[in-house]
Amino acid sequence: MKADGQPIGMEVTGLRRLPDGLGLLTYRVTNEGDGEVWFNELHHAQDWMSYKYQATSNVRLTDTQAGRRYLPGRLQVPTDNGGTDFYCACTDVSGVRLSTEKFGPGQVREFWSLFALPEDTATLNVKIADFGELEVPVQ
Repeated sequence: MKADGQPIGMEVTGLRRLPDGLGLLTYRVTNEGDGEVWFNELHHAQDWMSYKYQATSNVRLTDTQAGRRYLPGRLQVPTDNGGTDFYCACTDVSGVRLSTEKFGPGQVREFWSLFALPEDTATLNVKIADFGELEVPVQ
C-alpha cells in the first residue's frame, strides 16, 4: 500500500482477550519509504465525524462464523449543556497528537483499539484502513 507515493506497512501485534467481554487490538504502521508521509486513512472511517475528536476508528473486527462485525468501543461523556460527546476507545490523532499520522522515513508507530469481544471466538478477521484483511488469533 502507498501513501503520498511512499510504501506503508501494517502489522497486527496482538488481539488480547480482557476481562468483562473486552478485547484489545494492537498494531503498528511503518513508513517503509525514504520520504515523509501523512497516512490519514486510520481516522477516515465511515463514522469518523460522529466523534468529538479524530481517532484511529477505521478498524473493524469480523467474526465470520457468527456473521458479526465489531467496531471500536465508543465512550459517551455528558457535556455541561446536557448533551453527549462521543470518543473512540482507540488511539487519538487530534490535538497534541495531531501529527500521529505523520511518518518520517522508516518511522514506526504503535496503535490500539478497544472492542467488545465474543467469548467463544478463537480468531477474528481484522481490517485496518485500506490494508488487506487479516485472520488474527485471539490470545
